Amino acid sequence: MRTRKLPCRTGQTLILLLLMLFAIFGVLALTVDLGFVFLSRRSMQAAVNTGALEGGRFVEEQSRITGEETRINARILIRNVFDDDLDPTSNSTSLGAGLSQGIVTNDSDGQTLLGTGNGTGALLSNRSDYVYRPTPELNLSNAVHGDLVVGDYSADAISHVETSQYLRDDFLPAANGNAFLARLRRTPMREGVANPLDRVSGTSSSGQGSPILLGRLLPFLRQPSGFDLRQDGIAVRATSIAYLQPIVHVGDTDSDNVYQTMPYVISLQDDSIYTINTKAFNLGEQVTLGEALNNKDPLPTGYLPIVDGFQGNHYVVAFSLRLKSGADQVKHQNGSPHLHHAAETLNNLPEDVRQFVLQRHTSISNESSLRVHKRPVLVRSVN
Repeated sequence: MRTRKLPCRTGQTLILLLLMLFAIFGVLALTVDLGFVFLSRRSMQAAVNTGALEGGRFVEEQSRITGEETRINARILIRNVFDDDLDPTSNSTSLGAGLSQGIVTNDSDGQTLLGTGNGTGALLSNRSDYVYRPTPELNLSNAVHGDLVVGDYSADAISHVETSQYLRDDFLPAANGNAFLARLRRTPMREGVANPLDRVSGTSSSGQGSPILLGRLLPFLRQPSGFDLRQDGIAVRATSIAYLQPIVHVGDTDSDNVYQTMPYVISLQDDSIYTINTKAFNLGEQVTLGEALNNKDPLPTGYLPIVDGFQGNHYVVAFSLRLKSGADQVKHQNGSPHLHHAAETLNNLPEDVRQFVLQRHTSISNESSLRVHKRPVLVRSVN
């Protein structure tokens, strides 16, 4: 009986292994490079969150603090996020908003080098030279594409997306706005590819895109014109907006260095100030009015609850920060605008009372005559 000879398959496993290794290397390169992008994005977002909150603290105090001073304070805090000794003018650490494009160079033959090409030891000893540390522009002209922008924020806007021209439906620049926007970016800078709005002296700044490292070994075709992943890197942007919301909770503390809530309230029903037996700390607290004060001047510096009547009772609907002459409004504040800090009090109210308190809280927040005190709150931003 004749035996059929099987075809020879010698070497097929090796070919499959090589193909798998190539695929695995591609995934590894993508993982490492995108990891650097996500790290850069996260650190930049942390910085703009800090800067927006700092700028938001001052948007209602332009008569006391100049717009330039507000922006300088925000820029200082943003830069300090990328520094370990709070002195960004002299920094030898590797903290920053990701690797800079300077880490990748080419030799005379066009081959990719890391650092200066003098070896890994030189690269590691000088690693702080290859880190991008943003320095935002102050944008005193308040241009919409600037790094630091004062404006009006609308939470009810249909879209919260930012266009390539940095236009937003939910935020419009305004000198006396209710919000502060902070922006950082890392975008291409080659002519023909760069966005001209990204690098305007005094207005906007940008580092180069996050560099491709392992991805340079993959078979990407070099683009002589237009966007090129190897040369331009990956664009990274971070935007944060902080807008003012009326406070709903005042912390309870015995410290003399922190503003306290007063044992008084102002009634919206007759615009008079009354004593109360116990202090009120939360939106929705029920109080019993005591003696009416004829002279408002003796009131101490601190938070004065604003109350309104409902079904014969009086409930806190907002807070006003009343200051004596020369008191510092910026330091030692003790109020929170986050509703969850007053949630326990509000949840214990009957439904109709809770709805009354929340509606009144919203309706009077824009009445400047009441001097309702506000603090900045971060809002989610989509780039």
